[in-house]
Amino acid sequence: MKTTRILLPALRFVARRPRPAVAALTLWLVAPLTASPGVMAFAQGGTSRSSGLPSRLEILPMLRTVEHSNFFQVSEDLGPEDVREDEARIRVRYRVTEDRRVRVYGELGISQYDSRRLDNAPRRRVGVMSGGPRHAFDSSLAFVSNGREVELTDAVRASDIWNWVGLYDYWLTEAWQVGVRAVLWQQEFDDDTARVDTNEIGVRARYRGFGRIFSPEVGLLRRQSSDAVGRNDYDEDLSYVRLHFSPTPRVGFSLRYRFRDRAFSTTDPTISNFGRSDERDKWTLLLSSQVWKNLDLRLIYDRIDGRSTDPTHVFDSQDLGLILAWRLGGG
Repeated sequence: MKTTRILLPALRFVARRPRPAVAALTLWLVAPLTASPGVMAFAQGGTSRSSGLPSRLEILPMLRTVEHSNFFQVSEDLGPEDVREDEARIRVRYRVTEDRRVRVYGELGISQYDSRRLDNAPRRRVGVMSGGPRHAFDSSLAFVSNGREVELTDAVRASDIWNWVGLYDYWLTEAWQVGVRAVLWQQEFDDDTARVDTNEIGVRARYRGFGRIFSPEVGLLRRQSSDAVGRNDYDEDLSYVRLHFSPTPRVGFSLRYRFRDRAFSTTDPTISNFGRSDERDKWTLLLSSQVWKNLDLRLIYDRIDGRSTDPTHVFDSQDLGLILAWRLGGG
């Protein structure tokens, strides 16, 4: 699908720009669809006078729509399917301490697809975050019904997904920020694959010595996955470089290149994944803007080029969308 074919439909899409933070955990090592997770930066100030909410309470409604080209990441011969995903989500965040260093949050959302092959996917998440002048921490647990994580299993079937994410950032100096990310996934399928367990650990480093206008970042991640019958066991290495730009405090954009190298480890030569290896190049362009005091807008474009020893997994795909988010309260 050509890029121009997904521009107009995706102008319905809506994404939230992270607010200035004590610790900017937002968006690092995040895959566009996943989720990812409860990685939210701390709010600096804000008031609840206009919303009438208690000063410790913050409500963040979000609308998202994205046009997926070749949603299931298959080769041209298998008939790629373009899918539009619409999502509504609301997050409630509560400040536990007066100094705003500890917050708890809960989140409810649902995704709807315009494909007959895909059912609605409700999601829930709870988490806690803490931050200070040099530290930031975020831990969350999520459950998604009828979810799809093609990034993990190359599977087009629905699964129930449990997902835990832990993030920690530390400022070595005013210029250098380093971080660690750990993730656990558990997917339950209805067929004989039964359950797929995936874990990953990642590190990153970001340099902020050039000021707000320009900031480079690099990251490495190791992922392992196994299922109940050994069909989809693999080891995977990911690396990325991201360039952040912010010409004004209210406007920012970033460009990221990520490389993924996956080697399947099944020892049964009768299984199709025996000896298989995949490579994925992924480019992500993010544009964000605080269009109003409590209204954030984000435009995201992804392109993936897939290579594989299995011809059915040689593909390219594109995603384009918008996210619109409001902030209520948070004094």
